[in-house]
Amino acid sequence: MRLIEFIKSEIENGVTKLENSKAIYEQVGNCKIVIGNEEFAINATNAEDKVSELRIVKAGKYEVKLMTESGNTISMFVVTKKDPLNAFSIILIVVGSIVLIAGGIIFYRLRINMKIK
Repeated sequence: MRLIEFIKSEIENGVTKLENSKAIYEQVGNCKIVIGNEEFAINATNAEDKVSELRIVKAGKYEVKLMTESGNTISMFVVTKKDPLNAFSIILIVVGSIVLIAGGIIFYRLRINMKIK
């Protein structure tokens, strides 16, 4: 089902899902999208031909399910959202890189200045 592949690629690439609920309703009928503990029902009354946004904000593992009203799973996959590096991690990486480069330069300079008799 191409629709499920579209949902999966949009979530994995941007961790934001752009959803055309009318297209989903036309292909599946009354259903719901479950992301983590949140449910988004799609039926004849709320199926719109516009794009709406569902966001995953907090870091963690999320099961994304497309389910029928009766609870049968049509499609399911897991998305892992990771937090970007914080300032402390970035500073540690930069300082470690500088120390490693300085150590290499010192080793190189000492090696050149050594005289073998």
